[in-house]
Amino acid sequence: MEVKAPSWLNAELLQTALKSASDPDPKVISFEVKNATAAGDNYSSDMYRVKVNYTQGDTAKTTSVIVKVAKHFDIFDKISTELNPFQREINVFTHILPYLQDFLRDIFPGKFQPFGANLLHSSNELSTTYLIMEDLKESGFKIAERMRGLDMNHSLLVMKNLGRYHAASVVLHEKQPEKLRYFMESFYNPSNKDMMDKFYNGILRNVAREVETWPDYKERFASKLHKLADDPFMHCVNAVKRDEEEFNVLCHGDLWLNNMMFRYSEETGEVVDVRFVDYQIGYWTSPAVDLQYFFHTSVSTDLIDKRHVLIQEYYNSLTDTLTKLGYKHLQPTMSQLEKQLNKRGLHAVMTSTTALPIIIVDKINAPDINELINKGNKIHLSEAYNSAMKKFLPVFEERGWI
Repeated sequence: MEVKAPSWLNAELLQTALKSASDPDPKVISFEVKNATAAGDNYSSDMYRVKVNYTQGDTAKTTSVIVKVAKHFDIFDKISTELNPFQREINVFTHILPYLQDFLRDIFPGKFQPFGANLLHSSNELSTTYLIMEDLKESGFKIAERMRGLDMNHSLLVMKNLGRYHAASVVLHEKQPEKLRYFMESFYNPSNKDMMDKFYNGILRNVAREVETWPDYKERFASKLHKLADDPFMHCVNAVKRDEEEFNVLCHGDLWLNNMMFRYSEETGEVVDVRFVDYQIGYWTSPAVDLQYFFHTSVSTDLIDKRHVLIQEYYNSLTDTLTKLGYKHLQPTMSQLEKQLNKRGLHAVMTSTTALPIIIVDKINAPDINELINKGNKIHLSEAYNSAMKKFLPVFEERGWI
């Protein structure tokens, strides 16, 4: 269904976005705006898919672009002002990805695929904060079914791509560290504690109360979850804190299923490519932060006993890329990576108890994020979520994370 476009989204702006070296003077004839996401998708931005009819010389053409517009969550206003997630994402597209991708094109000639969509135009003005990007759907990419979680083939592909992304960021940090100075501060900052505690406390308490109704879990886990809810945001801060003595990378920061799109073979239906989207909260820290978040938001719980396969794929991709780039001396050992993963086990716990309940909520019960942030309102816990937690909690206990 067509929607009312923002007043500034007009033919002139779209012409500016479509200009390129090969098409310096496009003429927009008409355009149609539709929502690119649905309720329950849990994006922190409004996303529009814009079909554009234009001419290039005497040739009529049609294309589609994605326009990403900042939402205004009441309690995020200060955080957005200080961390400026849209400017962070613009920096990734303009100052980070081009360099990472150039590194990898040289060592994977004819095989390298970009990490994300092409940015066509952007603005970080207060009244018009947006990004205009290529529509990956036009190239056959789509989001996987989030309620089921990713199977082994999807997850292995993500691990391979993530390993390359992290490795290339390490090389950029060595060559041009100034480009990464913007990413040294994280959203998980003690200064945000007062604003975020109600949000995290409300969700975590809700999970703890649900666990109290599970006979085989109540005595083992409910009190531990309630204790975490006493100071939830600081647990998150401590779980992702950078240790300068460890191996660090530019983490994506929000690596969950809806922030990646997959393309499939027309012949076999097998997944063949992936693109990451939403680079608004990336920061420089341990790769374990991305790995734990991905494992506990996006991977099918059927693979809980096979995480070592995914970790090995990530490690192979990371070290192979660093070696090909001539930076083998910077790579961690597998035991060092495993130590970092274990050290950030609390990140797995906090992710599964604060992010996952929202990620796999039934769409009919999708929460109002403003209400959750401002009031810590109760959230409906889906059967898929409860099933996942019944698998996660014993693993967390066994590994000493809870």
